[in-house]
Amino acid sequence: MTKIIFNPLTGKFDYVVNKLTELSSRNHNDLQNLNPAGGSHTLDVGINTKIINVADYGTDGAAIQAAINALPVTGGMIFIPEGTYLVDAPLTVPYANTSIVGSGKSTILKSITPAIYEMFNIDSKENLQFRDLHIEGSIDGLYFKACHNSKVMNCSFYNIGDVAINDKIASNNLSIFNCIFDTVGYYGIQLRGSDCRIQGNYFTLIEVDCIITENVSERTIITNNNFILFSGYGIDIGGDFSVVSGNNINYCGLGILISSDHSIITNNQINYSEWDGIGVASTNGCVINNNIITNSVRHGIYAIHDTHNTISGNEIIDNDSGDTDSFDGIFLIDCDRLLISNNICRSTTGTTKQRYGININSGIKNKIISNILYQNKTGAINDAGTDTEIDHNQTV
Repeated sequence: MTKIIFNPLTGKFDYVVNKLTELSSRNHNDLQNLNPAGGSHTLDVGINTKIINVADYGTDGAAIQAAINALPVTGGMIFIPEGTYLVDAPLTVPYANTSIVGSGKSTILKSITPAIYEMFNIDSKENLQFRDLHIEGSIDGLYFKACHNSKVMNCSFYNIGDVAINDKIASNNLSIFNCIFDTVGYYGIQLRGSDCRIQGNYFTLIEVDCIITENVSERTIITNNNFILFSGYGIDIGGDFSVVSGNNINYCGLGILISSDHSIITNNQINYSEWDGIGVASTNGCVINNNIITNSVRHGIYAIHDTHNTISGNEIIDNDSGDTDSFDGIFLIDCDRLLISNNICRSTTGTTKQRYGININSGIKNKIISNILYQNKTGAINDAGTDTEIDHNQTV
């Protein structure tokens, strides 16, 4: 396997751009004599991979499709140079093992008006890569159906009417890295496949959910993404055994919603939610730990109909930001056998807001142990549950 190396300083495959026209009809063997530019992002291509330059076919969507259609059945790489390509019909990829590679934000694939439904519509093709493209104006950006083991990297999606990346029929082992989602009418990413990874992306102005995983999407890993200025949910986890870690979520509707079992929500920072920082609904065996949740309009953590979860080590500060005396640091309703330990639930000095540090509305055999609960408006703990164990909490 040979590496084509992406140059992060220029945002493109510099050494390929200069040589690709003359290589467009040759095999990848010709690249052996090139000296690649420096950079850490790499694209794997087979030793006999066909490389086609869209510039050989024209400057619009039809040219892109013609270049894709010219690939052999073994797949290959399509390079789309800088420029704006007007697309008037969904692009398709007929073969597995195909890479569609642009030059970053300067490779613009733009839907004509009225918008086409999808920029790419791909059915049952594996090992695809989409890199360094700007996709704009379509109803859906990438529309996948069972496209297993595929990657979307360094792409941007702007002014998308519905879903930027729509995994309509489960695409397992889908990776989405370092993309930008800006101004999307419904979901940024909608997943139905399992064993997927979403990392290092940026989301803003998303109307509903930035990321949603359906209940069939198990073992999703969502890490180190940034979210700001959107009206819906940051991350909506429906699939079991998922991990949500290291995300930064600001000025949102609701930070993270969990409705899956045996998932881990850890080391996220959630600020200025219009609803709750973290919502936990009908789950079992989840761990919510080491998150920082501040200035939610409602509760820091809201849990309903949950069993055997652990909520520990979180900093939950200055929630009930409207100072309504109605919302708490942690609020439980109909939750059984939860362990709530080593959390800090407080308001900052002079801004007492949260009603209670921890409020159990109903539930049985929950444990509230070793939490730091102070400067909450009405009190540290309210326990309306049954057989609650309360021990070693600091309430001064």
